[in-house]
Amino acid sequence: MLYKYEIACQQAGLSEEKTAEIRRMFNAQYQKLYREKVTRNRLNCEVWHMEDLYGRDGEKGTYEIADPFVNVEEDLIHQMDLEKLHEVLAELDPEDREFILEYFEGENKFLNRMVEKYGLTRNQVIGRKRRILKKLKSRFFEAF
Repeated sequence: MLYKYEIACQQAGLSEEKTAEIRRMFNAQYQKLYREKVTRNRLNCEVWHMEDLYGRDGEKGTYEIADPFVNVEEDLIHQMDLEKLHEVLAELDPEDREFILEYFEGENKFLNRMVEKYGLTRNQVIGRKRRILKKLKSRFFEAF
């Protein structure tokens, strides 16, 4: 059975390898959507009644419905780690803090930009980054 995208690939003159790659991508997306659909159907099997939303006597109540996809414990731990990281970053020397933030701020070609800005070699930039990260790591895990 040929799908529309396979016909379009043939008409565009794409090789069998490229068509197979696109087929794998579509199959992966289809499987992901199918798993999400099964999960949603499993979670939506409960029946909600008006009494659940308004209460037995008809008064409107406030109810919080937990999102089954959110892990509150992981979110809280992540938030606490971020706060600790901000504290540790604040303890660093201003030059080191600026350097490490700028290093990880870059998208592409960031290493070349750092080499030009600081007048260092690539290995020196990488070494400085490692030393600063080692300091951050040791200070971050001191409290634990």
